[in-house]
Amino acid sequence: MKVKDPDLTKTIKSLLKYRKKQVQGDWWDEISNEEKASIERGLAQSAKGKTKSHKEVMEKYKEKTKIVN
Repeated sequence: MKVKDPDLTKTIKSLLKYRKKQVQGDWWDEISNEEKASIERGLAQSAKGKTKSHKEVMEKYKEKTKIVN
């Protein structure tokens, strides 16, 4: 069967990609245990308020990386 409507073809392809992703699972299931542990540590630190602003991080690494604002 040949479809002449490019918008319909694009929509069908998009739906098939979405369905494939749903069947395959979540990205969480695809990362390593080490990556999961790192994310969990970061979330725990964030929950305890142990965060730094973007400005603080940029100031710390500005000299090392020679980033110019």
